[in-house]
Amino acid sequence: MSFAAHCGWVDIVTYLLDVRNYEVYQTTRHLKTPLHSAQNGHEEMVHILLAHGANVHATVPDFGYTALIYSSVGVYLGITIMLIKHDPAVIRARMSDGETPFSVAAKSAYFEVFKLLLKSRCDINDSCSISGDTLAHIACREAQSLLLECILAQSSSSLWQTNDEGETPLMIAASQASSVTVDVIFRYCEKKGINSRELFARDKTGRSILSVAVSGGNSNIVGRILEIGGNEGIGLIDNHGLSPLLYAIRDNQPDVVRLLLTRSPKLKSIINQRIPQYGRTSLSWASFSRDKETALQL
Repeated sequence: MSFAAHCGWVDIVTYLLDVRNYEVYQTTRHLKTPLHSAQNGHEEMVHILLAHGANVHATVPDFGYTALIYSSVGVYLGITIMLIKHDPAVIRARMSDGETPFSVAAKSAYFEVFKLLLKSRCDINDSCSISGDTLAHIACREAQSLLLECILAQSSSSLWQTNDEGETPLMIAASQASSVTVDVIFRYCEKKGINSRELFARDKTGRSILSVAVSGGNSNIVGRILEIGGNEGIGLIDNHGLSPLLYAIRDNQPDVVRLLLTRSPKLKSIINQRIPQYGRTSLSWASFSRDKETALQL
């Protein structure tokens, strides 16, 4: 019956349920119920299965997928609405990796499904039970500016939440190649009168927002952070003994090195910082890496 449901063969499924008395809970060898056919977008099929008592909370053991997870991934709005109306509690289900239908929709950039789940009173500040990532973290990681704007409109506290690595959404945004979510956060702070420097946290490895941005390799983001006071963090050493300048030299980013040197309030002491593991200064590391441009700058 699951195969018939998967294919959308309504007449066959109806016959099996009403005439042959098949159980709507029957599973395949992968332990999928017929209702998991929701992943294929068959709305009439889902309606029939629900009418016969299908369990919307049934999960596929290996991943913890419910029918709502499948419909969220597949962007099937009609089915998503049906499942939530049948039992609103289904929005609180979690997959084996700690994700919820809300976070799945956010991660997949399915904005319409996300807005629907938001209207269904999903918790905007909910976090993954394994990584600690909130929806704001996910939006920044996936460079989804519209999604982030939607989240901040509902909850400004999202900006200060940290995941299990101690990272704020801004730190995630600063680590990306694109600056779109960084721009969203800074615009939001300006609009709400929030001092953006309040968001300059350090993660559990001691990395500053500036170190994260330098590692991300986007000089525009580095420049934005320096403009609003991030230059005070140029010399901050993390748990690995690295400062933003040392990260820039390590990753062969001469443009970022130049940017940091022109903004450094304590230029000499920062240049003479040594990497504990190797005892090298900035200059010796640049020379060892044969980075002539950076060595000349130093």
